[in-house]
Amino acid sequence: LLDYEKDGQAVSRSIDDYYKTKAEREKMRCFGYDAAPGASNRGPAGTHNINWLRRNIKEFDASRTDSVIELGNFDKGIDDQLDEPMIVKGKVGVFLLDGVFVGCNTNINPDEVPEGFRRIIARELRENYKPIFERLDALWAFDIVSLEEMKQERLQQERLRRMKEPDNPGMTDEQILRLVDYVYLDSWDWEST
Repeated sequence: LLDYEKDGQAVSRSIDDYYKTKAEREKMRCFGYDAAPGASNRGPAGTHNINWLRRNIKEFDASRTDSVIELGNFDKGIDDQLDEPMIVKGKVGVFLLDGVFVGCNTNINPDEVPEGFRRIIARELRENYKPIFERLDALWAFDIVSLEEMKQERLQQERLRRMKEPDNPGMTDEQILRLVDYVYLDSWDWEST
């Protein structure tokens, strides 16, 4: 539907593509970003390279037909950014950003959240993610499946990935289940928001 010359192209990325590197996230474990030993500590607010995402949004705004923009390119199998970013050439007129908490409530006062990991998450959302969420022109939210269904889907995704990449075992089933709890239960109080 877009006229490439006039409107540019549509680009879609997940907020997951902007995860900080594994080394950067490892340093965050002492601040509560720790799902479990051996499990990835990605997922909650604060684990993304927000500066890179903000830079990309500015680059999209200023893009022309001769623009070259480097986007995040995270690989869950290695739990790290790939050496080569995703490259987008040309004008970008529409940017679709997906993610579990994209567009969530960022108006919660972090000082009113009990001290600990959830307060850190609330502060991250308010201070670093809010400016991005406020830029959204539209937000589509879908009903999520139950936590148990989510766990089964995530286990299935990992099993399929292992079949495609047998030399890369990734996380165990137990680590994946713990990761889901970490992202959905440990980092946010769903009942009070």
